[in-house]
Amino acid sequence: ASWLDLAALSAAAGPFKRKPGWREACGGPESLPAQQDVAAHATLRFAEDKRAAAAAALPTTLSSCVTKGEFPASDEPGIPYFAGWSEFEPQLAWLHSRYKLCAVVVVTAVFGAQDLLNPPINVYETSAPLVCFVALIDKVTAASLGLARKSTTLSVWNLEVLERYPFREPRSNGKIPKLLIQRLFPFALYSIWIDGKLQLQADPVALIAHHLWHRGAELAVSENHVRFNITAESIKIAKAFVGELSIEKKYDEQRVKWINQQLQTYREEDSWSDLGLPDCAILIQKHTPRTNRFGCEWFRQVLRFPHGRDQMSFGYSLRQAHIHHVTNIFPKCGYVEAAREIGHYRRTGVVAGISSPSSRGK
Repeated sequence: ASWLDLAALSAAAGPFKRKPGWREACGGPESLPAQQDVAAHATLRFAEDKRAAAAAALPTTLSSCVTKGEFPASDEPGIPYFAGWSEFEPQLAWLHSRYKLCAVVVVTAVFGAQDLLNPPINVYETSAPLVCFVALIDKVTAASLGLARKSTTLSVWNLEVLERYPFREPRSNGKIPKLLIQRLFPFALYSIWIDGKLQLQADPVALIAHHLWHRGAELAVSENHVRFNITAESIKIAKAFVGELSIEKKYDEQRVKWINQQLQTYREEDSWSDLGLPDCAILIQKHTPRTNRFGCEWFRQVLRFPHGRDQMSFGYSLRQAHIHHVTNIFPKCGYVEAAREIGHYRRTGVVAGISSPSSRGK
């Protein structure tokens, strides 16, 4: 039985609207560590983490994480066709080699020229040599920026143009560096993912110290800014799909169906108790076997229920990877301290390239 009724949602009074104002309610900063404190602690901490990482020998391939065979082509409309890693993965040798010496990677991605690259601010002078800022872009974005080379720089961002992505639509391809960041940068000790719509405005190493080191955590993410569980989030998303984010009636119905299936499946699998609902625009993590495993499970769940909202499967994936006890879901005002929301430059490729059943596998 469906939990979310499309007709009822469509008839609800008024379209879904974002709720502004909570940012102004945040008080002063959460007192991120000062530069001298971060510098003194980071040298020793990174040396210890480097020895632990060498002993752990974390996996480096995408094909050992999620396989094409797990997600065969379907006749259901709107399912992003997953082509597997055979053409995409060979490019990663370049990333592995180029960023092998980076202790911390701050990563963003822009596909379909949907976002502008916002330069990070307030980076400590002592942190700069430890951090590599990497922006992964596709050919469409590269053309919009007038780039002729596959690897170049813009502000502090190292731009890497990757091709032959396993999906035809930008939104699905954007999940690869976000959820599988450790497989793309396996030699980094820590990573921070930041959505393209944001501008990082806090020192990366200070964020790692504050949200991971000081709390004994391996993964940190902000709580959701408005809702507190996946049931409330499901209602919000489904209403948006038939409102301001409506694309086409049949596709809207399919997306609501996936949300229903996800809610029902998680309930049946006894994972209904929420661990809190995150806002996944910023992800801070230490590269460990547990967080590595979590990324693979999270990506698997996003493919399993492809309505495009990764926050719905975050808590479930934490449990599956047995990492919830080392996860710090921090107050939303910490999100405000870490980043400034610029917004998307344009909305493109929302359904561009989503294959029809007749075109899959060609």
